Amino acid sequence: SMDTAVVVPLLVAKIAESKRKKGAEKIIGNAVYGWFLRKRYKEKRAAAALAQHRMRTLKARREYQKWSTERQERLKREAAERTKKEAEEKAMREAEAEARRKAEAEASANKK
Repeated sequence: SMDTAVVVPLLVAKIAESKRKKGAEKIIGNAVYGWFLRKRYKEKRAAAALAQHRMRTLKARREYQKWSTERQERLKREAAERTKKEAEEKAMREAEAEARRKAEAEASANKK
């Protein structure tokens, strides 16, 4: 009942269809796999960037804290030195003024 003239073209068409589907499976499979690899790479890159950012932030904070502490110590030292210098200058001025007063007192005592 099945005539070979009818069956052969149908079989040839089915075989061709099967080959096309297998080729399409490979193409689609490779495309999906490529997408998956790109996605995984992008996620890893984003995670690495975030980790790098956090480490750099911590390092910058530590550096700033160190700088700030050193600066505060330096400013305190400079203020103490300035106060000491001003006190010494004031003491010298007072000593000079006292010496002048004594000299004037002696000069006026000698005139009399």
